Amino acid sequence: MPKKANSSGSAFDPAVNGRASTETGAPRELEWWQRLGLSAFDPAFNSVNDERALDAKLGVLNSHIPVLFAVSSDGGQTVQKTLDGVVAALDRAEKDVASQIEDAARAREQRGREATASAYAATDADEIIAEGDWVGFTRANAIAWCWNLYQYEPQGFVLPNSILREQRVRKLESGGIPDGFGYADRARELEAAGTTAKEYRTMKEAQGAPTFSADDVRFSSRKVEGGKIWGL
Repeated sequence: MPKKANSSGSAFDPAVNGRASTETGAPRELEWWQRLGLSAFDPAFNSVNDERALDAKLGVLNSHIPVLFAVSSDGGQTVQKTLDGVVAALDRAEKDVASQIEDAARAREQRGREATASAYAATDADEIIAEGDWVGFTRANAIAWCWNLYQYEPQGFVLPNSILREQRVRKLESGGIPDGFGYADRARELEAAGTTAKEYRTMKEAQGAPTFSADDVRFSSRKVEGGKIWGL
């Protein structure tokens, strides 16, 4: 099959130029699929979850030999595929990642719900906190509010506060009551308005509000090189 000329005028070999070279550090988003209107990369998206979707879609593109659309396999055999077949495979790859992200979101919501229930069922649930940001709250209410606000009203997800957030989340996960981020004052404000910690979570879940994941954070100062995301 004759080689096609690329945009620079040099010969374009589908079996070579059409595949991304991670070993040489060449960009993974190369010409053959761009010419056909297939693009895995969206410059507006640059979170960790966006990169997962990018990797999944690029994995599909890189497994196809350009022009023939023959799917390569470890056994060396190939199966020819139509352009529509490649587009469908891209769509499946993206949906698979989206499904995994949704499963993780459901698990986070369930974790918060269970942690809150455990706090109210604990033997020290009614113990009054005597020091720190949460002074005056019962242990159960303070823990419930921490889970609520860390999940639904995220603070400190950009460096250097993201380091503090990680430390405080670990403390919360281990049964502690972390101070900081003004969450105790926010809880007082909500309670003064007549909203309890239990009602707050019930309302958020009914609204379908997302729980926070660091993998969803997008940074305008990030750039993509070779298909990988780097923080500036």
